Amino acid sequence: MQRIAPSQRLGEQLATLLQEGMASQSNQSEIRGLLIRLGSQRLLQELLETEQRDFLGADRYERSSARQGQRNGYSPVHVDTAEGRLDLEAPQVRASSEPFQSRLLAFLQGRTEVVERLVTEMYAHGLSTRDIELAFTDATGACIISKSAVSEVSERLWQDYQAFREQRWDEVETVYLFADGLYEPMRAVGNSREAISCLWAICGDGRKRLLDVVVGNKESREAWLESPRGLVSRGLRPPVLMTSDGAPGLTAALEEVFPEALRQRCLVHKTRNVTQKVSEADLPEVKADILSAYYASRQEVARLVADAVVKKWQPLYPSAMASFVDDFEACIAYLRCPPAHHKFIRTTNLAERAIEEEKRRSKTIPRFFDEKSCLKLCYASLLRASRRWQRVTIGEFDRTRLGLLREQLHQEYLARRGQAVSTKPKEVTTAA
Repeated sequence: MQRIAPSQRLGEQLATLLQEGMASQSNQSEIRGLLIRLGSQRLLQELLETEQRDFLGADRYERSSARQGQRNGYSPVHVDTAEGRLDLEAPQVRASSEPFQSRLLAFLQGRTEVVERLVTEMYAHGLSTRDIELAFTDATGACIISKSAVSEVSERLWQDYQAFREQRWDEVETVYLFADGLYEPMRAVGNSREAISCLWAICGDGRKRLLDVVVGNKESREAWLESPRGLVSRGLRPPVLMTSDGAPGLTAALEEVFPEALRQRCLVHKTRNVTQKVSEADLPEVKADILSAYYASRQEVARLVADAVVKKWQPLYPSAMASFVDDFEACIAYLRCPPAHHKFIRTTNLAERAIEEEKRRSKTIPRFFDEKSCLKLCYASLLRASRRWQRVTIGEFDRTRLGLLREQLHQEYLARRGQAVSTKPKEVTTAA
């Protein structure tokens, strides 16, 4: 019977902790600390086992004529970090022509800053090949771990990304959905940047979750349809409200996949669209007026304020006012939701902050060599940002209100469908 390697055992513990942590209502900072420790433990354990494999010239239970010795169990060791002591199991070797000594362990002793960097990056899942090589470069400028170890650490991130895109969402209640795109140069040749579609959600327990990261090539309806359709096929339930910018392709895709949900136009994007058509002298006053409509207490009040704003500024800025009234109902859709949630759902700031985090991570890379390397880094950086988000409080009264709103939206959807069917011309049949 084959025994399980320590790194595999740590991987199973990490997967269990991740699963329990997502469902737990306990202290999230405590869970995050455990994830950091266990993730770094697994990473270093894998590197030690890879170092042993490269020394022996054969993997576990592999028959090879090039084998240089035999595995001989493990010896307990530890590495001290600012997060505390990490317990590891150092692989042992017997019957080799020369004694096996781990260069990695010798390098790490006293280098808590190296381990700290790996801990942080491992938790963020943002390790690149260059990061790993630089972290393990000694005073002579040589990388003390093998190229195969570097490649395996980076490859595991791709496996994590693929598992992320296959996970089920049946048990997750999606309340608010956010969609946005970022652009990266992901080909070795050419100067164009391609769109990466990103979706997030605020769930029924108030937790903010990253839902999807996928290449869209361009922000067309067809490109955007892949992501929400894929999520629905994996059990994602429709949200109450979905927030996005005004990109026509994205808007059409979201409305097609979630026809019953409210569509909220991001007020930051919309305000920028309006005010860029106004002179500097009048900008503060115009902006204050349009925000008074967008941030009204109720939709009825918002419409009355909007009428007054248009009458006031239409003679001077007809283009700005045309932009202001365009898609206005989508700008105030959020007012139907619980007031405590308004500041979280009327903009795509949740998505924008995560994208800014990704940009800080990728700006040092002039061009990705391929789509795979780009997606790994985007996924890693966005996941890092999503795990730092604070919960949104959803009380019992809010849940009741959201439940009633879902039912209202369902009835409105049925009414629209019935109206659409009734307005279709009836087929005329003729007697034979």
